Amino acid sequence: MFSRIVVATDLSQASDSVVGCLHGLKPLGALEIILTHALGIRHLDYLKYEWARQAEPKLQEQKKLLENQGFQVTVRIEPGLPAFEINRVAREGPARP
Repeated sequence: MFSRIVVATDLSQASDSVVGCLHGLKPLGALEIILTHALGIRHLDYLKYEWARQAEPKLQEQKKLLENQGFQVTVRIEPGLPAFEINRVAREGPARP
């Protein structure tokens, strides 16, 4: 049905719960996950790098959970608002052009 999906995370316990049960998508053909976190601070460059650095350990934990479920995982940290960034990531795929 589909092989690549975008999973948006806000790094909360609720996101951990979602990440923990994505194995249910494997029978539907999901092989690859783009784990995406949007910072919501596109124009605040001095904060963007610090917040991304702080988010990285939690994203790596979630990535490991997904890899343990058998997925190939790419992590993307984006600077803008989630409503825009998630759609952009879905259009672009795993790597920024």
